[in-house]
Amino acid sequence: MVTGVSMKKGKPEYLFMDLVNDLSKHSVLEVLSGRLTRGVILETDGWPTYASCAEDLGVQSHLITRSRDGNKNETFQWLDKAISNFKASAQTTLAHSPYSLKVGT
Repeated sequence: MVTGVSMKKGKPEYLFMDLVNDLSKHSVLEVLSGRLTRGVILETDGWPTYASCAEDLGVQSHLITRSRDGNKNETFQWLDKAISNFKASAQTTLAHSPYSLKVGT
């Protein structure tokens, strides 16, 4: 799952979550190329694929530090927790669903 949140004046505005077959650069790049516009700053948790995709798309990438003592951007900390909880819930729901879900676009 590739997840992103647009921010406006330091506050979350829109959330997207796209299911992908894998987290390869190709899959992530496909999602981000349809979601990002020139001039955005891609703030990430440091996963190397994001920086590589940002470079390919011509957008700026910025690492938000995730320290062991919990000192990180307050908004990112809240969003990170919310997204993690949603992903866990979605994975559990899908694992117990009698229906199949098409992954990818």
